[in-house]
Amino acid sequence: MEEMVELEKILNEILAGYDLSKSEGREAAYEECIAFAETRLPEDLRCNAFLRMAAQMLEKAPVEFDVIRDMVEPPPNAMLDISYDDRHGFMLTANAATLEYLAELLRLLAEAPEGEHIHLYNDEEPLTPISFNAVIYHEGDEWFERAQKEVFESSDRGAVRKRAIQPEEIFAVQVVGNLPADAPITRDHLYRAEKVGKNIPEYDEEVEEGNFWRKDFSGDPDRLVCVEVTDDFGEDRELVLHLDDPDIIYFKRVDIEQLLE
Repeated sequence: MEEMVELEKILNEILAGYDLSKSEGREAAYEECIAFAETRLPEDLRCNAFLRMAAQMLEKAPVEFDVIRDMVEPPPNAMLDISYDDRHGFMLTANAATLEYLAELLRLLAEAPEGEHIHLYNDEEPLTPISFNAVIYHEGDEWFERAQKEVFESSDRGAVRKRAIQPEEIFAVQVVGNLPADAPITRDHLYRAEKVGKNIPEYDEEVEEGNFWRKDFSGDPDRLVCVEVTDDFGEDRELVLHLDDPDIIYFKRVDIEQLLE
């Protein structure tokens, strides 16, 4: 995108100062990218797009800032409630001041690069404590065309909803379904994603005996990702997982930060 050309040039200048063949170099480079975003892009709608671009190049889980919400101050009497019932589905209820606040958030979101999003949490204004949380994304027309064509795919468990998460957004993984006895990870444990990629090894004897472990799931092979974690034995392990496997929960960095608050 044209608005990202300048930032891509800056990113390349930052990366040129590090040895990206080593994990320490990639880590240090991303830390400088984060520092640049914090100091130079705190109210720039391209901030998170810059960090995602850097994370993808450096194979890191992307850091995200609440740029849009930081740019708009909620009104003192902000009240927004997101509820659900079987008859109407999801319902959004707000007072006039909060509707104007939401309109400004959405205006900025529309001006931001595709992929930008806003998190609303029920322990923060403007949501009420009993409200559902919500995330609002800005995506292009292609996203909706693709979603309509690929909403469901066949699997050995029936129709499975395709998830919107991108591999570069994965910060941690948790398997909530049953695992075989020889699995190097434990059910319900949370594992930080040290690296996420799309280089999926062939499933052969060499892989089975190496540092790779594949969770069985029938689905589109293009939706497989390779997530590097530290397994239960303290070893680096590449987990070959399916993005749409309902037995796996994928966490973004912001999800973990919210859990820790």
